[in-house]
Amino acid sequence: MKLPVVAQDARAAAALQQGATAIAKVTLYDGRVITLNASVDEPRPSVKIIGKSVRASASSGISNIRLTNQDELPQDAKLMFSILAQTPRKFARDVQIEVATADDSFSTTLSVGNGGITLENTKVAVATLDPAKAFGSSAFGPLQFRMLAKGGTGDWQPLATLVRLPVLTGLICPSTPELACKLSGSSLYLVASVSGNAQFDHPVRVPDGFPGFSLPVPHPTDGQLYVKLRDDPSVVNSASLGTQQLPPPSAEEDARAVARQAAVSAENDSVASSDANQLLQTGGAAEQPPAPQTPRAQGTPAQAQDQLQIDPSYNSENGGVKRLKGEVRRSGSPDLIARSLRWRSEISRPSI
Repeated sequence: MKLPVVAQDARAAAALQQGATAIAKVTLYDGRVITLNASVDEPRPSVKIIGKSVRASASSGISNIRLTNQDELPQDAKLMFSILAQTPRKFARDVQIEVATADDSFSTTLSVGNGGITLENTKVAVATLDPAKAFGSSAFGPLQFRMLAKGGTGDWQPLATLVRLPVLTGLICPSTPELACKLSGSSLYLVASVSGNAQFDHPVRVPDGFPGFSLPVPHPTDGQLYVKLRDDPSVVNSASLGTQQLPPPSAEEDARAVARQAAVSAENDSVASSDANQLLQTGGAAEQPPAPQTPRAQGTPAQAQDQLQIDPSYNSENGGVKRLKGEVRRSGSPDLIARSLRWRSEISRPSI
């Protein structure tokens, strides 16, 4: 059994010679101190990373997401990084680098033999990592690397953050800035949240495991959306999508919306008047029937943000509009009812 120890004085440790013996003092948890015979082993391998670049795949542009952090590595890209030998001062032909996720659930080994390492000279090596080939489609998050040598393994060092990108295909917005837009794409479950500005005010959070192909998002304030990826939610990235602007509603459509609002308000006033008459007749509080609950599919989380209700069924053509209208109507707010009716009239004219 070996007990590795770390020298507190780096200068004194550098003076130690391989194979030398010494006396080590070990302090136990109960306070006892014992002495052991120790021997100096060969130094652990160490390197210094001196360069790094990402080579995007041919299909990387279809995601329409611009990564703002240079440490983020798309899953379908390739990472090249160069290292400088520290200990020992020269690389051997059998040099190896282990790359793994932070939780050690995915790991791969790069070497000269498998083409993962190319020696520029005896002191500098260039390594190439293909995450999709090495880890598959379920690896994500921080990556780390360390040297492997006959004398032992080096310390883990941070390398990059592996992220999987959804594909954003379209953004359709009504003419009214206060109303929601429709974002279309695939693998939208890889998006954590969406906002209309870089400050990420009033974001819409995407439910876990969202299986749909479209969802309501805030109206962009500067012409573009901003997203946080589920694999690295601390970074705000921008979406390079052009916005399809819907024309404003006609005067006839506005008139119909106002008429609908008036009809709904009259209905609400009639219900309130009936309740008041019942209260006067009984001399007490009128018993209110329980409010009807809209059934929700099992396993579908309801994620509310401001007045937007994200539902996986939104990806139908008009279902999302009707559901949002229904949710707002049940709130009983005339202002929200008017906005929902206007939103419905603007969105429903072109087929989206």
